[in-house]
Amino acid sequence: HTYNRGIVFRDFRVPAANLLEPIRGNGLTIAYHGLNLGRVSLCANAAGTMRLMMASMIPWAKFRSTYGEPIASRELVERRLGRLAGLIVACDALVAWCSQLIDAGYRGEMECIVAKIFGSEAQKEAAIEFYMKTHGGRSFLHGHMFGDNVHEYLAPCIYEGEGEMLGMAFFKSLVKAHGVQYFESIGKALQAAGIRKPNPLNPAHMWALKGAMAPYARWLMSQYIRGGSSPTLPPMPDRLRKHAQFAAEQLQASPLEISGVMR
Repeated sequence: HTYNRGIVFRDFRVPAANLLEPIRGNGLTIAYHGLNLGRVSLCANAAGTMRLMMASMIPWAKFRSTYGEPIASRELVERRLGRLAGLIVACDALVAWCSQLIDAGYRGEMECIVAKIFGSEAQKEAAIEFYMKTHGGRSFLHGHMFGDNVHEYLAPCIYEGEGEMLGMAFFKSLVKAHGVQYFESIGKALQAAGIRKPNPLNPAHMWALKGAMAPYARWLMSQYIRGGSSPTLPPMPDRLRKHAQFAAEQLQASPLEISGVMR
């Protein structure tokens, strides 16, 4: 088990010379860099923990019988085990992805946030929806792995940054460069023209924004043109290709969707 103790700092003076100043970005850049490895480790730990859950669920499902049949033959339990296996593979893939980026010298903040949120939420889902429900009331008997470790299964949701707050920080970082490059000049033009609610059907509004809107209009056009092309995928089994194709198409469409949210 993990036993945490709080630390309270009183009159803890830090020399000004110890202040960290990133070459690019701000203090959030430094904080993310320090948290990246922990977030990848959390996802890796989730994959291992869910393997332990599965190793406990399978023999129990074969042993526990209802109406003369082991519950392992029930579609509900089969679905739980199948979903759990998928979560494990997904966590493994995220760990490999983030680790390769970091080893190659990339910062990988965004990818590590995805790994942390997915890993912690997957572990929570596995613990409550699959592990506990498959073992039933036995889960809370003294000495059972679920009851003895339930806090360990849930705590990662707030470790290395609480999941929902981290998701908002992720979106802020995701849109920052796009906003500065395209929307900042539009906002300044609106302010200079005294326009509070721009109307694209109002010629006066469009005339006031013609210079600021041009770069964004070119970007939009390039995205619409690119959206019609099919992504090129490396050789892979046919069973995986449709999943990879779906993921690639969703990623290809995401810039327009994210930009639309910002508007």
